[in-house]
Amino acid sequence: MSRRQSKAVDDLLATGAISGAAVSLVKHLGGDIRETVFLVELKFLDSRKHLKGFPVRSIVEY
Repeated sequence: MSRRQSKAVDDLLATGAISGAAVSLVKHLGGDIRETVFLVELKFLDSRKHLKGFPVRSIVEY
């Protein structure tokens, strides 16, 4: 079975725990997350630590 490439898209990146768990699950199931995209990122919560190894893009940063 070939690996499917995908993006993880969500409206808010706050603590990063849920997004980190979601991309880890997709990876565990054989998926290939190419990028994570968020409408809003709360940078003061240091959420990117949960998404190490995945490119993160956000439209608005607070």
